[in-house]
Amino acid sequence: LSFIGQRHDCDIIAFDRAPATCDVRALKAGCPGLKHVSLHRERGGPLLRVDQLVDIFRGGLTWQARYRLPAFAEEVRAAIQANYYDAIHVDGIQLTQGLPHMLENGVLSISDCTTLIYKYKIRAAGRLSRLLFSQQRKLVVRREKSLHYSFKVVHVVTERDARYLRRLN
Repeated sequence: LSFIGQRHDCDIIAFDRAPATCDVRALKAGCPGLKHVSLHRERGGPLLRVDQLVDIFRGGLTWQARYRLPAFAEEVRAAIQANYYDAIHVDGIQLTQGLPHMLENGVLSISDCTTLIYKYKIRAAGRLSRLLFSQQRKLVVRREKSLHYSFKVVHVVTERDARYLRRLN
């Protein structure tokens, strides 16, 4: 980020954990091109657990509930409509909420292929968890397929993940 922020104008709309782990002043001092920083708190606590249970029964992805904030999605949509960005970097499929279906200048960093993570979770899980993880994995496969076509660039950490995503599409 400091490399990019020293050479380009940047806006950041992101999540931060409680207690806050991001020192915005230090970030701006090291990145003169950083024009806007907006941090949203990840959801947690009992209401998050309730939403995750609801997701199970509605066929939603339970891990996305932590990042499902209408204010975040709206801020992302508004920023894209109000500005032209040479690149829009999205760090993780859980942060794709609020994005238009296609981002011709979008870069998606998924680090690890979530589908493969579920594959390993299923192998190690007990019977009930295996059912949940299998259901979640099917949803993630659909999500990863659709996102692959929505971004100009998708990058992962390992060649194994890249091969899997290529085969998926």
